[in-house]
Amino acid sequence: MLFAHLPVSFSEINLLEEKELFLSKNKIAVFIDGDNLSPDNADFIVDYANHLGSVSIKRVYGTPSTIVSWTSKCKKLGLRLVNFYNTKPGKNGADIALAIDAVLYASKSWISKVIIASNDSDFLPLALKLKEMGKEVYSMGIGTNYSEPYKAVCDYYVPLPAVKKKKKGKKTQAFKTQSEENKVISFSIDSPSAI
Repeated sequence: MLFAHLPVSFSEINLLEEKELFLSKNKIAVFIDGDNLSPDNADFIVDYANHLGSVSIKRVYGTPSTIVSWTSKCKKLGLRLVNFYNTKPGKNGADIALAIDAVLYASKSWISKVIIASNDSDFLPLALKLKEMGKEVYSMGIGTNYSEPYKAVCDYYVPLPAVKKKKKGKKTQAFKTQSEENKVISFSIDSPSAI
């Protein structure tokens, strides 16, 4: 046999290549609108993303006045701060930067899922574009602030729960929701660190 000296067969090599290809393509990108969400939700967002799979990109976008409150959470959770200076008050430059980065990273073949965490339904065009690119889109935010069309565009809508403190300093976040198309999202986190 010509290849008898090799330690594995061609079929084993093909399986290893397929596994490597799957692992390299099944990555998650998380984009957080730091201007519209509290850093208190960061643990939940990151834990949920880790629950879905391997997280490659974790970013928080905001202006200098709001992003400063995210600094300690970013250090703790390995989030990258993207500080955007608006040229005029009331402009949404951080949202535009988030959208540009989301499309840029979604164009990479190794990203399969994108999480957009924000209380802003203005990300509907972004969600549409990500879906056109073949990505699975998760939106996370406070339930009452989301428009129904935005929820319908995303594959999954994950409402962010209020952060509650237990008597012994434990933080618990839990929820269960069901969307229009029977997309049930259920997740619970118990963390020993209090916020």
